[in-house]
Amino acid sequence: MSPLEAAAPTDRAALAALLAQTRGAVAFIAGGTDILVAPRSLPSAGLLVDLSRTRDLAGVVVEADVLRIGAATTLAALAGHALIRARLPALAEAAALCGCVQIRNRATLGGNVATTSAASDITPVLACFDARFRTLSRHGERLLTFDALVPAAGGSGLAAGEAIVAAEIALSGRLGRSAFAKLGPRDDLAIARLNLTLEAEFDGARFGATRLIAGAVAPAPLRLARAEAALAGRTPDAATLADFDRALIAEIEAAIPGRASLGYKRRAAVGLGRDLLARLIGSPL
Repeated sequence: MSPLEAAAPTDRAALAALLAQTRGAVAFIAGGTDILVAPRSLPSAGLLVDLSRTRDLAGVVVEADVLRIGAATTLAALAGHALIRARLPALAEAAALCGCVQIRNRATLGGNVATTSAASDITPVLACFDARFRTLSRHGERLLTFDALVPAAGGSGLAAGEAIVAAEIALSGRLGRSAFAKLGPRDDLAIARLNLTLEAEFDGARFGATRLIAGAVAPAPLRLARAEAALAGRTPDAATLADFDRALIAEIEAAIPGRASLGYKRRAAVGLGRDLLARLIGSPL
């Protein structure tokens, strides 16, 4: 077996050229935080590509009303980015709750998505915003929908030797407000036991269209259509909130029937759902 070799392309063009001429196994690393906090090790052979120095894979730009986030953008950068905080606050909120300060300063958007962890805080938000992903391999570039990259059954839609280079979110057609809420054992370094992302039209009195995604209840982010319907077109009064609570419980029961954590998550979903609505509305319920 050939020894492990390493490369650190300085820009996207150099990365594309490197992948085009490589025929063996390829692995990628950027922040490297999974190696620090999970029982994983570097590959023993093939090519290890360090994306942390690929300068045009980090940063946030807007082109033709599409927000493009480079895959090597750190979670700390997402949490503090003024445009994301203003236009996509749920993404900034989720990034701010990932791990501790040190992890957020190293962990990247692309790495967080590529692991396709069921307990990810970032992927449910990207699902809610219907993100698409640009990828690069020896076969060239692809543009994948969220469902193609993160299948509902779990796993990853990435091919061997394929790297995420950017996530894209359309800014036109957004519903106006968004919020993220997470339940974990503590604020820092907490793996989500449940998280919820809500994007909704809300004019100060009544909900319009809504989109609600749950994380950590299924192999991939799960859309909660019944809970969405409990809000759409209604005011946040006691009757609406009661219907929303019941819908959330029904969704959790359907997602994890028979699981030992069902009783806990059924109750937790109600409290987390209320917290989520308060964040989106901007006032306590």
